[in-house]
Amino acid sequence: SESRACLVVAALSGARVELVSFGDAFAFRSGTTLPLIPQNAILAGSSRGPRELDPVRWYRTFERAPGERIALVSDGVINFTPDPSLIPGSLSGFATDLECARALALAALRAGAADNVAVAVFSGDTDV
Repeated sequence: SESRACLVVAALSGARVELVSFGDAFAFRSGTTLPLIPQNAILAGSSRGPRELDPVRWYRTFERAPGERIALVSDGVINFTPDPSLIPGSLSGFATDLECARALALAALRAGAADNVAVAVFSGDTDV
């Protein structure tokens, strides 16, 4: 089958967060119900992606509230989490970012994900 790829990147500066996502990687923030950027068919180097890249499909920026947690997850997490819509609500339920990242990754692995399980979580200081 055709090779697939995904990428999600966050740049944080103080409270400002800028996100880009290509393919089936996702970004979430606590307190929301939907992913910040939905799945898209924009794959680097792919002939399947559109020639004109509308930023609405792959870019978001927002101001993060103090202590608000964001999570970046790969397709292995999304494809094997029984209900991905519950991810944003679960983000604030952990004492540390590490606990949150482990829980998201382990849930996907326990549900059958064998690869492509990557999670990055951040809720650090917004004043930096």
